[in-house]
Amino acid sequence: MNVLITGISGFVGEYLAHSIQRKYPKAKIFGIERAAKPFELFPDLNKKVKILICDITNAHDVENKIREISPDKVFHLAGFASASGKDRKLIFDVNVLGTTNILKALEKLGKKIKVVLISTSYVYGNTSKPAKESGKTSPVGIYAESKRKMEMESFKIAKNSKNLDIIIARSVNHIGPGQKKGFVVPDFSSQIAGFDKEDEIFVGNLEAKRDFLDVLDVVEAYIILAEKGKSNEIYNISSKKTIKIEDILNKLIKISQKNIIIKKDPEKMRASDIRVNCLDNSKIKKLGWKKKNNIDKTLKKTYLYWRKNK
Repeated sequence: MNVLITGISGFVGEYLAHSIQRKYPKAKIFGIERAAKPFELFPDLNKKVKILICDITNAHDVENKIREISPDKVFHLAGFASASGKDRKLIFDVNVLGTTNILKALEKLGKKIKVVLISTSYVYGNTSKPAKESGKTSPVGIYAESKRKMEMESFKIAKNSKNLDIIIARSVNHIGPGQKKGFVVPDFSSQIAGFDKEDEIFVGNLEAKRDFLDVLDVVEAYIILAEKGKSNEIYNISSKKTIKIEDILNKLIKISQKNIIIKKDPEKMRASDIRVNCLDNSKIKKLGWKKKNNIDKTLKKTYLYWRKNK
């Protein structure tokens, strides 16, 4: 079995490759990256994964690499993330055009291929209650808009495809050791790890509520979707619970055993575009997935990672 993971060198990609390698030791794992870098969390992958350099916005380049790999299962993680900035054209080119380039290249292979496309919980926008896959979408911001557009364009291709089984995963915020700065948990963890026993942390708005999952639970869900997910279906990947960002910070401070004073910085006090974001997970649970990792343990692992690497 040939498995392709786009964006394999990223935070989630490395965990996913490691989990697939453990579950399917005979699988050949390939990665597509714009610029490859060594695996740091699981160094053994450097000998077991073949990475091809490719710009997914270049259709010709994508087609050549896809033909070379000839994958049986594809996990499409590559793309700009939620903290990706404000260049609308670039974000749409990568997240939408890049995805359609990959799907069209896969279609040309002519063989049955299972494709798991990674979207985001942010396509729902604010959620007054855990959102279901059948509920309306209301994407807020360029990133979420690009992901919703990716979903729609992908299903257009799927509708007319004879060989692609396309599944979309709408994932909530995922956290764990190795996640780079630019996201709330590693940002807090790295700051606290660098403080003395007593210090001050300056923050912005902490009122937003988010649904967080350990990255290990997320990649397990992706693997289950590749095994059991139904073609042309959407699945939420979530804990079905929210936690306030302020509570995340307090938990990390408690884990650190430091006397950290939280101070509000008026210059950082921008209201959150999405106040509450939480998804229903009933559909993915019917496939046999369940959350295994407690958020307190995940936060501790993440903090200890940053303390070790400060």
